[in-house]
Amino acid sequence: MRTFFVSGLVPVHAEQDKKRPTTTQPVLGRTGEPVTRCPVLKHANRGKVAPGSFRHYNQPMAPENPDPKKDYPQYLDTLQDDTEASIRERVAELRAEIDRLESQLDETRKSKQILFLMGVELRDELVRFLTVGLDLPGKVSEESSDAFWLVAEAVGEEWCLGEVRESASGNVTREMLARVEINRHDAGKPDDFPALLVVNSFHEKENLEDRDQAVPPEMARRANEDHILVVRTLDLVRLRQKEQSGFAGIKDLLEALREGGWFEVNATLISKHHRD
Repeated sequence: MRTFFVSGLVPVHAEQDKKRPTTTQPVLGRTGEPVTRCPVLKHANRGKVAPGSFRHYNQPMAPENPDPKKDYPQYLDTLQDDTEASIRERVAELRAEIDRLESQLDETRKSKQILFLMGVELRDELVRFLTVGLDLPGKVSEESSDAFWLVAEAVGEEWCLGEVRESASGNVTREMLARVEINRHDAGKPDDFPALLVVNSFHEKENLEDRDQAVPPEMARRANEDHILVVRTLDLVRLRQKEQSGFAGIKDLLEALREGGWFEVNATLISKHHRD
């Protein structure tokens, strides 16, 4: 078998000898000294070496899939038929739809922040949630970092006092209800003035099952007697989900505010007004 060696070149096609295994042969330089070692390559094709079957070791490989958009003249986009124009229009519509859906998804995720925020951040986000998510315009109170007001947007009238409390591993307490009563009195409002107590209860629990614990019946009864409506942050998030699903729920919340008690929205998005 004849094997071709050229300084700096690798044989790609050559005659084979089935009885001879792949070996390593020297490549001779101009002085006749070996300059590198390379395997004699076996190939299924027999015959003479095809022209152009050698290439330099360091010769760069051409890209297999060149980018068709590279150096593409933009003015060629003006040369289009009806099919191309309709495709471009459809692509624009789909991109607009994706932007709209991503915006909705961002707002949905943001609405759940009231389930883990604390302190002033919780109060401020709650006011934003009520205003944007439930269409119940509100504003923060300047007198307390825990208080806010629900207002009639047209005239700016404060029609409901709001308080937000949090408990890492507990539920609604008498102290929370008593604080609402004191703040309502200090604001110069009568005892039957609508008051909303929002409690971010059990917020350190790591799953919804552990967080979804009912307000104790005695607390719901006391709240009803004091004209205070208790609602958990979980109830509010579910109330928004109910509205987004096309079922009315805010009207039930507003009616419950007239009496007090506990307004629950369960995992199946069914709302219930507990008075005792």
